Amino acid sequence: HHLQSTCTPKPSSIDYTQRMAPYNFTWQPSDNDESLSSSSSSSSSSTMLDTILQQAPTNINSPSSSNNSQSSFGRFVLKEPPPENEVLLRDVLQVFQYCSLHSIVWDSLDVYMNSVGMVGFYFLRPLLFAANSMGIFRRLVIRGDATPLAGEPNPLPTHEFFLAGCLLNPKLEVLEIVANREGGLVTIGDYRALRELLQRTTTLRRLKLDRVTNFEEELICQGLQENKTLRKLSLSFIQADVPDASIANVIQSLNQHPELRYLTITSSGQFGPLSSQALKTLLSSTPCKLKSLSLQGFEFFELDTTSGTLNTEDVLEGIRANRSLRNLLIGDALDGDMFFSKFFRLLGECPWLETLHLWEPNITNEDLEVVLSEQVQRLERSVVIGLGFPVLDNLEKTLSQVLRKHQEIRMEHEGFLGNAAFVHLCQWNWYGRYLMDKPEFPLSMWPVVLERANAKPNVIYEFLKGPAFAARQPYHR
Repeated sequence: HHLQSTCTPKPSSIDYTQRMAPYNFTWQPSDNDESLSSSSSSSSSSTMLDTILQQAPTNINSPSSSNNSQSSFGRFVLKEPPPENEVLLRDVLQVFQYCSLHSIVWDSLDVYMNSVGMVGFYFLRPLLFAANSMGIFRRLVIRGDATPLAGEPNPLPTHEFFLAGCLLNPKLEVLEIVANREGGLVTIGDYRALRELLQRTTTLRRLKLDRVTNFEEELICQGLQENKTLRKLSLSFIQADVPDASIANVIQSLNQHPELRYLTITSSGQFGPLSSQALKTLLSSTPCKLKSLSLQGFEFFELDTTSGTLNTEDVLEGIRANRSLRNLLIGDALDGDMFFSKFFRLLGECPWLETLHLWEPNITNEDLEVVLSEQVQRLERSVVIGLGFPVLDNLEKTLSQVLRKHQEIRMEHEGFLGNAAFVHLCQWNWYGRYLMDKPEFPLSMWPVVLERANAKPNVIYEFLKGPAFAARQPYHR
């Protein structure tokens, strides 16, 4: 086996419970196929555990390590484990048992499974059940597919697979189920366990379901309606045939949620009028405490769904009625046109909004020229705005005019390889040009500007040439 581990060495004088850099452990197949065979000697069982004991930054096998103290490690990663390897499974379970006996809690268990069918089921289910029942992981990241192979007996639909034993884990704070690139099945048993977990948990803060090919709307909605702990929810429907009405029901199940702060919904043309109205209602509701909302409609896959979009006016109206939202990202999900000017006006009406990422492909010169008109006033604060790179590339000239007029716009440009003059203008605005718009700009604010423009001498030069010295000509000697 190929074992990797990373940690920061600690002086022997550091106490066992003192905070230090987390220890991470990774298992992945080596290039030598023989190392994966079940004929590995029994000493391999101690190899994985011994590696952890030798390289972990705490003396976890010391008699002084009592169960009253608890050590926190980083990530335990299994990359593409061969599910037919019973020796490997025994190795991992032995490590889990040792950690449980010595009160060692890991931040995360990450399992990347490429195999499907019953072989993967018989490997992963006992591994996850042990990890959860022992309560030694705060975060579970499971990437795989529960789809049975053709001709296999199929006990999967009613059995827990990815969520085996999750109800027994008293420390579970983060749960991520990510299907393989081509999608993947989540069993009915898993969805039932997830519903009960959402209803009963007192610790779960983050939930992510990504690219799964089946979505049990009723079970998920029942769980979300009764949940009181989630702060971050991310749902991707790009591989599932989920209609607009189902997305609307999921959003409606969050209307009374007391803790949700971050919501991400990604579809593949499945948004529509029902989900638009549901979003408007959610954002307008009194209990809504959302700080960040991400709505993406990228059509990565061809599905039997209508190429639907969100009603722009519904989204705008909901945001106007909201008072908690700070960050908004919308990508290829809106109907209509003139997106930039509408949302720029929204920034003026909603002073609590701090960032706007508008990854819509249909932004035009006419749209930007509205912002250049006298009817649109400058904002009284700086805002971060992000646009798609094709828009930056195609509308560079008009965008430059917008940035010169609206110095308060801090345009996202990292990674953009377009015209150097345009990138320079983005940098100039980004590092605080709006701060020095008036001649009475106080010298005491210069440390803020210089700190923002650190390692950007060309930007500092512009500040010195223009807003600083030129504005102070009457005082020159």
